[in-house]
Amino acid sequence: MPKETFNNLSEDKKERIMEAARKEFSLHPLHEASVANIIKDLGISRGSFYKYFENLEELYIYFYHKVKIDFHQLIFESIAEKKGDLFAGLELFFERMVHKLLDDEYAAYFKMTFTHMDYEIGNKLTPELYATGQHHQPTTSDQLIASIQMDRLKLKSEVELFKFIKMLMSILHELLNEALTNDWSKEKILAEFQLRMNWLRNGLEK
Repeated sequence: MPKETFNNLSEDKKERIMEAARKEFSLHPLHEASVANIIKDLGISRGSFYKYFENLEELYIYFYHKVKIDFHQLIFESIAEKKGDLFAGLELFFERMVHKLLDDEYAAYFKMTFTHMDYEIGNKLTPELYATGQHHQPTTSDQLIASIQMDRLKLKSEVELFKFIKMLMSILHELLNEALTNDWSKEKILAEFQLRMNWLRNGLEK
């Protein structure tokens, strides 16, 4: 989390810092990003930067979570629109998400983030995908589970549902990584997603 000094800044100054972060993290993965580039863009001293954030990684994680809030809301809304149908909701969510990833002002940032995310940084950005055990479920996952109609699924408990959602999110992340790395078209991404959803929905056994 940023330091209290950052929290006390005006909204305009916060937005300027977030815009400088977007520019830097759209051009460079975390291990290649530079505080020097950010402070040059902002016209502030290095000392001022460290009054706001402990280090560059803290800014990176903070920026990611500022941007991803909309995606959490998007998945809740999509499943709600499909009246708790997990697969129909995910299909709607993924179509909307792909549109944002490819056409949004943050498209370059998301491409850089997804294609350079290793286990260490992934665990910090999305611990819900890496946590082991029931007691590590984050609030967002609890809310998601509560919105899904369990009676439509062949699952015995919410614990199984949580594990299934973790698997789904891993599949989506891997698909997006491959798609963004290889510059797939929107049509190809959606077709590959639908293929994977059909495998999960219908199974592979004849």
